Amino acid sequence: MTEHQDGSAGAGDIPDPNAEAIAYLQHDLDPAATARLTELNSRLYGASVYVQSKDLPINETPNNDPASPYPTTQDLVNQGLLIANFNQNPSPDVTDFRRTGDSSEVWKFHLNVSPEDIPEATRRLTAGGYVFKYMTGRGGDERTGRGKVYTVYVGSFSKAAEVAPRLSEDLTSVLKRPEAVNDVEFAVGVVGRFDGARGLFTSYGPHGIQLPLEETEELKEFGIRPPYPPQHQYLLELQSLSLLEKHYGDYFYPAAGDSPNAQGRFIERA
Repeated sequence: MTEHQDGSAGAGDIPDPNAEAIAYLQHDLDPAATARLTELNSRLYGASVYVQSKDLPINETPNNDPASPYPTTQDLVNQGLLIANFNQNPSPDVTDFRRTGDSSEVWKFHLNVSPEDIPEATRRLTAGGYVFKYMTGRGGDERTGRGKVYTVYVGSFSKAAEVAPRLSEDLTSVLKRPEAVNDVEFAVGVVGRFDGARGLFTSYGPHGIQLPLEETEELKEFGIRPPYPPQHQYLLELQSLSLLEKHYGDYFYPAAGDSPNAQGRFIERA
């Protein structure tokens, strides 16, 4: 560091927090890893445009409005459509949870359905053996994020890619255009995201993933908070994918297999 004659640091030597933050976010990202993760990130980003579902009808009744005429979970129980909010008899054909009976840390779908179609959609989901919840958010409230009328828990990416077309077919005529933000599209009317471990990831993030909690907390030390500058956001996404690969491997995303592209189809990953 250059110093003035009085020993003080020169103005040009003041650390640049943005440059330091970028250097921090690049840790463990060698060129090969950066190229691989960038390719995966681009595929997921492309699938966050719901092109397959663009012709579905719009849900004119927002489910996140407390005044909307959606039935409650108790209404569905009283009608004999639900025993509890989760399906008690899941089919192994539509799930491959990491731990038996545990729907955490899996790929999950969000479905958008109008109030008048809730009874029929619930019947079909139950008959199909899907593990799902209806409209219940954190804290037990029945007004979740817009478009998240049902959450269907599946498991691995490969199982999600297999199940999504079947789910779309099972719910033909009741699905509305997806409105859940930052999911990726798997099939017509079926969008979803991976739910990583609490304590490792933020609650939400872009195009089907969350952001790494440790790195987002560290950025606060640099005075950088959401919305992040583009370069910081990009590197956070790569760090998230790296962490997801480390903890979940092919369960999160197969090293060689199918992935959604910008046209919503599934294409071979190099």
